[in-house]
Amino acid sequence: MTCRPVSSACKRLRYLCVWWLVVGLATAQGGVTPPAVTDVDHVYSYWPKNFRPWTSWPAYETERYFHSGTYGLSFDAASGSITRLGWLANPGGGAEGALELPNSVVTSLMTADVTHDVLLGAALHPATSFLGEGGSVNIPGRLIDGGRFMQRVDIPQVGYASSSELGGSIQLAAMPRHFVLTHRAVTTVQQAAGASARIHLTGAALSGLTRVTFLDGDRAVRMTNTNGDGWVFIIPEVAGTDGTIVVLPGGGITASCSVTQLAAGGTVAVSLVALPTPGLSNSQIDVYLRPGTNVRVQHAQQDRAGVNVEPLADAVFDPERGAYLVDLDLLTRVGAP
Repeated sequence: MTCRPVSSACKRLRYLCVWWLVVGLATAQGGVTPPAVTDVDHVYSYWPKNFRPWTSWPAYETERYFHSGTYGLSFDAASGSITRLGWLANPGGGAEGALELPNSVVTSLMTADVTHDVLLGAALHPATSFLGEGGSVNIPGRLIDGGRFMQRVDIPQVGYASSSELGGSIQLAAMPRHFVLTHRAVTTVQQAAGASARIHLTGAALSGLTRVTFLDGDRAVRMTNTNGDGWVFIIPEVAGTDGTIVVLPGGGITASCSVTQLAAGGTVAVSLVALPTPGLSNSQIDVYLRPGTNVRVQHAQQDRAGVNVEPLADAVFDPERGAYLVDLDLLTRVGAP
């Protein structure tokens, strides 16, 4: 598979290559299936009351709504929490129709709650403050990537009241058929006893998912209701770390990623990939569960004549996006002035 640089479309192609893989399993071992994009392949994010709502001015809106053709959620940057969550059956009928959907598409979803904490050895440190760039309380979150196939929001400064040596950040990356919530923590002091970053996801959105099946040890789990609808949660494998998902009594999960020791200035991070199960195949799950094993993504830039200007290279799977990244070179290398 190749990505062809076409002026401003380059950034979109960076993710298009990824999404075609998930939809069509574009370069599966043993054969090539042509990629396909369907009506469900879009994701939008917005403030339900505008960024600067007149009802609360000068306080900015902190909660953003996300919906695609397969799921919806609301995310509050003031607490780093997903507050509503659920799967959707293409309510807009496609990307254009989804632009006209009312807020009730998200507000009708079941409630959820997310908390974050860090373990330094045996000492627990909950995340207690969520601030924007420069320590802004009024605007705690920022949109860092936006388009039809990717929406990314981050909280650049997360604090832990019980530990002055810790600092962190949170990112939510949403694509048409999955989203990824990432919690990162940095310590200024060496942690010889190890460290863990954790995400706790609970609430009514998960309490009815009573059918539980672990998929790959304890780093991935399928949780569904009696109709088979629900979520697959995965912690991507990262060298030198140990990812674990624990299913909580009464519903909910704790996702953690641990390291045996952490140098001063080092980062420990956990990324939780969530896939809505309606319409999800086992081969699609495998793309996220074992990237690079049954699916291989390669890329090369081409000139305007469609000729490769470089050899095919393997794309790298990014656990914080749940996607393969294609590094595009300067357009001058492919004949642009």
